[in-house]
Amino acid sequence: IMLLSGHIDAIVYPEPVLMRTATDLRLQNTIKTVGKPMLEVKRGIAVRKDNLELQGLLEKAVEKCIGSDKHKVIYQKWYGNPIPFWTARRVGFTSLSLLVVSILLMGIWKHKSVLRINRKLLNSEKDLSNFKQTLDNTFDCVFMFEPDTLKFTYINKGALEQVGYSYDELLNMTPLDIKPAFTGDLFREMVAPLLDGTKPYHTFETVHRHKNGNDIPVEIVLQFISSTYERGKFVAIVRDITARKIAEEKIRESDLRYRTVFENSKDGISIYERAETSERRLIDCNPSYVRMSGRTREELLAAEDIRTMQATENPEFDTAAIQQKIVNEQPYWGTFSWRRPDGKENYIEYEAVPLKIAGNTYIYVIDRDITARKKADDELRELAHDLGERVKEQKCLYNISKLDERPEVGLDEIIQGVADNIPPGWHYPDITCAMITINGKEYKTANFKETDWKQSSDIYSQGARIGSLT
Repeated sequence: IMLLSGHIDAIVYPEPVLMRTATDLRLQNTIKTVGKPMLEVKRGIAVRKDNLELQGLLEKAVEKCIGSDKHKVIYQKWYGNPIPFWTARRVGFTSLSLLVVSILLMGIWKHKSVLRINRKLLNSEKDLSNFKQTLDNTFDCVFMFEPDTLKFTYINKGALEQVGYSYDELLNMTPLDIKPAFTGDLFREMVAPLLDGTKPYHTFETVHRHKNGNDIPVEIVLQFISSTYERGKFVAIVRDITARKIAEEKIRESDLRYRTVFENSKDGISIYERAETSERRLIDCNPSYVRMSGRTREELLAAEDIRTMQATENPEFDTAAIQQKIVNEQPYWGTFSWRRPDGKENYIEYEAVPLKIAGNTYIYVIDRDITARKKADDELRELAHDLGERVKEQKCLYNISKLDERPEVGLDEIIQGVADNIPPGWHYPDITCAMITINGKEYKTANFKETDWKQSSDIYSQGARIGSLT
């Protein structure tokens, strides 16, 4: 009672009895059991050691009782309610400890975060410096400008050299100040698809006006680049295309000269594409080529293989040799005739040059109409042949006339000489033989023999037949 009334601080007493008294007085929460018991008296039920069945039943009954509602009632009767682990004091101390630890952890985390952010900022500044140095050293010009005011925010060294302004001057300028071909409305209309994301970039050609007034042709790739941490900006990569424009102009002039020659040449000019099957498909030709063929340009271009409209005449190379020359890109030549719908006679002389372009084989051909020349050659050849025949005949008569000029030569020798001189004066002297018969006596050439192919004529003297010439 003195402990419960607060007259003494501690007492040694059996715990069940003390706790029952404190519970009856509703003072169980004002005392606390400390230390270890000086003496523990175990309670138990004695059972014969060989009576295992009874021991098992008792153990099950005890296990069933502990934790049951009845056990709680008995415990509260003698000990009162169990003292909870989380008392107000313990909760307060634990909360304070957690708060202190949290503050320390947050301080450490904040310190490390600041260090990490500073490190990233330092690296970012270094990367930005390297990036700007790279942009300054690139051959292309780089312009950056704001999307609303269009004022430049960055210009690399190449851009400064291209337009001739200083860095500070350009920071107060916009793209419109160096692009005379654009108005404000036209420029904003062009960049609108970049701002709304419709297009990722825009490539176009225009001119940049130098500070001295000269216009420089340029090609521009324009992008709108934005990020989470800063406002978006336009980035323009600009390349000076003066050299390319000069080259393009020269190509146009060269092409114009080529087309002038191509269209006005009296020779036929054609370009074929050779397929893997060796077919030749016409892809272009000039008016002279069309005129030589006797067909329309549309008919020629629609043909799967142009060779079906041509007949080869005296080729300089056979088909296999021509195919090999095409493979080796070697020139070849020959003659052919068009199978004209009107049947008009024609002869064409050609020269062909194969070329491989982008993996395809093209054949460039120049055709020359030699119809008139061939006819003249044929006439000249025929005239030369006729003249040759006359020469042989004259020579034959001359040799025969010379036989009579020799007084020592007898009649038989003269007649034999006439027979020997007849074959050289004939059309085909190599296969010609002759025999003269006079009064039954024969005078023959060395190669004479009777055949079914012969020409014969009788020989008369004073109106009487005296022999024959075969």
